[in-house]
Amino acid sequence: MEYDNFESLNLAQNLENHELLDFRRIAAIIYRKNKKYAKSIEISKKDELWKDAIETVSESNEMELAE
Repeated sequence: MEYDNFESLNLAQNLENHELLDFRRIAAIIYRKNKKYAKSIEISKKDELWKDAIETVSESNEMELAE
C-alpha cells in the first residue's frame, strides 16, 4: 500500500536537518518526488550522497542542475 495523505513537504522540512543521515536522505527523496529537484540535490550534495544527486539531476532533465 501507498500512503500519501500527509503533508510531505512539511515532513521533508523537518527531516532535512535531522542528525541521522538516513532521515536527511528521506527528506531528499521526498523533495525529489515533489519535483523540488534543486532542494533534493542540495541535501544530497551536503551529505556527499553523489549517486542520489546524480539520479535526481537525471530525473529532472534540467541542464542547469547538471552543471
